[in-house]
Amino acid sequence: MTGLLSGAGRLGGAAIGAVGHAGALSRLAVEAAVWAATGPFRSRALTFRLGTEQCYRVGVQSAPLVMLVALLIGAILVLQTAVTLRTYGQLELVPGLVAVSLTRELGPLLTALILAGRVGAAFTAELGTMVVAEEVLALQTMGIRPVGYLVAPRLLACLAMTPCLTLCADLVGLAGGFATCKLEFGMSFGTYVEQTRRFLLARDLVVGEGKSLVFGAIIALAGCYRALIVRGGADEVGRATMQSVVAAMVSIIAADSVFTAIVNAWV
Repeated sequence: MTGLLSGAGRLGGAAIGAVGHAGALSRLAVEAAVWAATGPFRSRALTFRLGTEQCYRVGVQSAPLVMLVALLIGAILVLQTAVTLRTYGQLELVPGLVAVSLTRELGPLLTALILAGRVGAAFTAELGTMVVAEEVLALQTMGIRPVGYLVAPRLLACLAMTPCLTLCADLVGLAGGFATCKLEFGMSFGTYVEQTRRFLLARDLVVGEGKSLVFGAIIALAGCYRALIVRGGADEVGRATMQSVVAAMVSIIAADSVFTAIVNAWV
């Protein structure tokens, strides 16, 4: 009986803690969004410098890894689907299947997961170290709001660059799919493009880009929030970095499931 009560108490404590974290994260999201919208009017030069610096880190430096993964995924999709479709004499359907799968699902999801592991971890490690070293407290002492100075530029960068990287990943994945179709099955470029245009709709691109916006917000907020609440030393920063990456990845997959269910029900 004592063990049951103890377990119920721990479960209740965990639930209360989760609600508290959700509330704090919501407040951070609202405040960061307000600062991101009003920052250019408060200090245009500062906002531009911080924003472009973070866009370079999030977008340009992440692009090679995203492109490599997208290229391989495009090739894998062709190899996996062509075997079955060729059995039924429907090999010409492969380009359309690859295009829809990349733009609606795999492109946004894989790009977001890569950014969560690379960018989200960097956000948590960097800001967490600043919190532990009391640099964030020093900013507050100087009258600088940490959310506006640290979180808002990262949120803007993720919102701007995640859709761009997703679009690039879609294009590179399609290129990888064509290269595989050409080398393995001798499919012409004209046939590949025609089949892609036949199946790929503007709605698929809109859905994929909409997902990437939500995923970008999740990556930035999860990484920054976990960093701002870290307490302790270097070991706590490492633990916070791991937790932020896990939380971001799980949240991205959960959001993707909800997004897909809503889109399927709507369509």
